Amino acid sequence: MLRKIVQIDASKCDGCGECIPSCAEGAITLVNGKARLSADALCDGLGACLGECPQGAITVIEREAEAFDEAAVKVHLERVGKPPGHAPHAVPPPAPARPRLAVAQDAPAQGGCRGAGSPSCRPRPVPPSPRPAARAGSGSGRSSSTSCR
Repeated sequence: MLRKIVQIDASKCDGCGECIPSCAEGAITLVNGKARLSADALCDGLGACLGECPQGAITVIEREAEAFDEAAVKVHLERVGKPPGHAPHAVPPPAPARPRLAVAQDAPAQGGCRGAGSPSCRPRPVPPSPRPAARAGSGSGRSSSTSCR
């Protein structure tokens, strides 16, 4: 099957092993001082190891490869002594419950404007704000607006 999978360039790899801990599936091992993909079925192709290689020897490519096998990963991790559930494909724990906000319904109005027909909301004149000098063409400076008390 054609799928994404990790490729390690042996000519760039210096065998530092920085990529090994970042591979949650344990698919990368050191062989003769070089990192190597131990089995296609163990590599998920996500490339968590990419950023760990200081030499830039690891890339993700698309090629014919055996399908990723989660069951084989579990067996492999048990065999190499990594804790089960270490793989990113394990089911994550449920998210903590979010607090719910209480919504008041049919609460009585607590003052303020209750609408245009309400006696507490009526048009009233607004006095002009004091200005140091009158502007030309500014009109009377008085206006009327709707305001609530």
